[in-house]
Amino acid sequence: MKALRKPPAQPRPRNTSASFHRTMSPPREMAVGLLVGAAVTVSLLLLFSGVLVLTDFPHALIEHLSLLAAALGAFICSLYTTKRLRRQGLMLGFLCGGCYYFLLVLAAVCTGSIFAGGFHILKLIILLLVCAIGGVIGVNQRAKGEFRP
Repeated sequence: MKALRKPPAQPRPRNTSASFHRTMSPPREMAVGLLVGAAVTVSLLLLFSGVLVLTDFPHALIEHLSLLAAALGAFICSLYTTKRLRRQGLMLGFLCGGCYYFLLVLAAVCTGSIFAGGFHILKLIILLLVCAIGGVIGVNQRAKGEFRP
């Protein structure tokens, strides 16, 4: 009678950055990306408010500064999310932009700001485009230590 041998053990896959990021949950990564983007936006708004206090800055540009802060925060949000997931950059970028815009609308409603007019449609379009660009850049960026010929 032949002795039964165990099959050879399969080597465990290494937890490389690419395989690790693909197992991440997209909603979880998007939520973390939204928090990172919101932190960037709040930091920029605090910086801009300090500049406004210390200098004689035209009040007509305040809305444009808030748009710049929101756009940079949204870009970081989609860049972070797609860099972690490494797939579907354009779609996840647009989704991050829509969620980020929803958070901005929610914040405006909670603070009692008037949220109407054509500038907010422009803000939505700019946020969607910036997030789509950030998503594509995030997917195509090399992971740390990754080599692509």
